[in-house]
Amino acid sequence: MGLGSIKNLPYSSLAILERADHIYVEYYTNYVLETPREVQSFFSEVSKRAISEIKFADRTLLEEESEKLLELSLTDNVVLLVSGDPFIATTHLSLRLEAIKKGIPVQIYHNASILSAAASVSGLQAYKFGKTATIPFPENKSQYPYDILHQNQEINAHTLFLLDINLKEQRYLTITSAIEQLEELEAAHQQNIFTKETKMIGISRLSFPDQYIAVGAPQQLKALPWERYGAPQCIIVCAKKLHFTEEEALSVLWESRSEK
Repeated sequence: MGLGSIKNLPYSSLAILERADHIYVEYYTNYVLETPREVQSFFSEVSKRAISEIKFADRTLLEEESEKLLELSLTDNVVLLVSGDPFIATTHLSLRLEAIKKGIPVQIYHNASILSAAASVSGLQAYKFGKTATIPFPENKSQYPYDILHQNQEINAHTLFLLDINLKEQRYLTITSAIEQLEELEAAHQQNIFTKETKMIGISRLSFPDQYIAVGAPQQLKALPWERYGAPQCIIVCAKKLHFTEEEALSVLWESRSEK
């Protein structure tokens, strides 16, 4: 579906939806602007034919009861709508592989993902990004994000951090909390890779109508009310050395906002 809204769905996929016997919208791995009822209403407006009832797909259906979807797919056309690009999340990849093993044809309609969109909107050069990692909730905190940051800094690469979410409990990790975890890891390991001078970009609700983006040092970003801006959120920790075009892009696009 792309990021944010069902209205970002590729037009080319509409014909597939009109032929579908079962349509599921996944509300497990990411936020979607519309409710299932609003999704149904949207399809009713834009479709030339009747669209099957939109069904809700949660973690239980996609992981624990995935056989139900696969059994349906043996005889019927089943569509699974997911936020972002279809197979960025391992949950969806597992479903795809199991379908292929059972001889079920799988057709893919690609769209924007956070991996491409965050780099694109930031103004940084996309090919200068290194490995991506997720920063978990504090109760599950791990050294892994710090290790990934260290690896990327060694090759002067930018680091995209996705921030944990739990849609079932309506919880999400804020940029403030993520920064605090990185600060704790720096204090513990003292590798000088996340300092007071580190330049970062905070991104909230990318591609949603109320998206908010700011650039600055850790303390500057922590001072912003990220809880008010809402989820999903992510951060980019910039490489230690920026190209002059990247410096200009960050200044023109975001620095004036960060100072407010």
